[in-house]
Amino acid sequence: VLNDSWTGAVGGCDLEFQPDLRNLRAAGILPVFSAGNYGPTGQTVLSPANLPEALAVGSIDDAGVIDPSSSRGPSACGQPVVPRLVAPGVGVRTTDLYGDYVDASGTSLAAPHVAGTLALLLSAFPELSADRQQAALESTAVDLGPAGADDAYGYGRIDALAAYAFLQSAPDFGLSAPASQASTVAGGTVTYSVSVTPANGFTGDVSLALTGLTTDQASWAISPAVLAGGSRTAEVTVTTATTLAPGTYPLTIIGTAGSLTRSASVSLLVTDPPGFGLGVSPPSLTAVAGSSVAYTASVSALNGFAGAVSMSLSGLPAAVGSASFAPSVVAGAGTTTLTIATAASAPPGTYPLTVTGTSEGTSHSSPVTLVVTPRPDFSLTASPAFVSVLRRQSATYTVSTAAVGGLAGTVALSVSGAPARTTVGFTANPVAVSGSSTLRVTTTSLTPRGTYTLRITGTSGSLVHEATVTLVVR
Repeated sequence: VLNDSWTGAVGGCDLEFQPDLRNLRAAGILPVFSAGNYGPTGQTVLSPANLPEALAVGSIDDAGVIDPSSSRGPSACGQPVVPRLVAPGVGVRTTDLYGDYVDASGTSLAAPHVAGTLALLLSAFPELSADRQQAALESTAVDLGPAGADDAYGYGRIDALAAYAFLQSAPDFGLSAPASQASTVAGGTVTYSVSVTPANGFTGDVSLALTGLTTDQASWAISPAVLAGGSRTAEVTVTTATTLAPGTYPLTIIGTAGSLTRSASVSLLVTDPPGFGLGVSPPSLTAVAGSSVAYTASVSALNGFAGAVSMSLSGLPAAVGSASFAPSVVAGAGTTTLTIATAASAPPGTYPLTVTGTSEGTSHSSPVTLVVTPRPDFSLTASPAFVSVLRRQSATYTVSTAAVGGLAGTVALSVSGAPARTTVGFTANPVAVSGSSTLRVTTTSLTPRGTYTLRITGTSGSLVHEATVTLVVR
């Protein structure tokens, strides 16, 4: 038995502890709560005492009159009556925190009377469900105040002996749902099995209903909706709306037979639909023009996703290079390698790209960056472009080299196309990859007159570049 001589201090309906109370009741433990000492005004029974799963207890004096300070209903959480019961709570002899006896008042003195009564009943009937414990107390309570249940006295003052007699003889039933939670995605269907447990020869018909959802949130069917005297099980099927937001929805299955009402708490868990996530690493790579780089794209399965994800890449200009995925389709979850082969002539620059995974109309994208740098090379120039000399004179040209893309080393120079009977030479050969040399062409009196195209060639490893100049011999 659980006695709760505490309550919240904020009005309204606070559902923070509702799952805890439901779990207690499912375990056969009835959560008894003091109703609170905020009376005599109405709606002063606070959460969690005003929850349907709690048994709130008010306080009366030894004459059976409600204590003015005892909290009153109605319940902000939809209980039909609150407090449910009353018990002695004025001038009760008890112990204090310091080892002494005192006379104290309040609903925290009344609630333990109910917890103690339940302890007596459970010693005689150990297998009682929480609903049947509550039914025994409420059905046999001594009615006080206005006739019938009300929001000051509830069903009345507890009567331990009458409750014991009720459990021995009164026909009754319990209602339970063995699987108390079911899950689905929005638009899906769940089914709860409901069982009726008769007691003391109960053979009545039990009508079933479901609360906790609106018709905009779901539709439901109960089969059979009425459990005839010989039937003891039914199924409650709930079909959720496609627009129902993910979350946990507390539901109550209610069984009614004449004046008897019993309930079973279940919950509906609406999960996110199956889907997938997409990530690509590293987020950026650098490639020298003419080389290849590889990214890893990872597909993760969410909520049981098992579909096929087709991969694609956008944003890569044809002049920069080409792309391929291996594999091109990822089943469920896994990785694929994106390879980008850049063209040797790819323009240097930064290229924002997008990797996209698509499955059955659903797409997710992840951005990546490709940085293209020039491949190592050098440039070769010669000036001036035109020189005219007389025979026996010399023509000079400046040959310049410049490194591109971080090339290091030297450049070997050569020249072709010079006229016969001339002397050709470079002041420096080879030259640094970023350097210069003077090409001197010296003619003689026998050098043929004419116009000549000189082809200057620079070589660095496998790299070869040429430049041309013109020589006129007069």
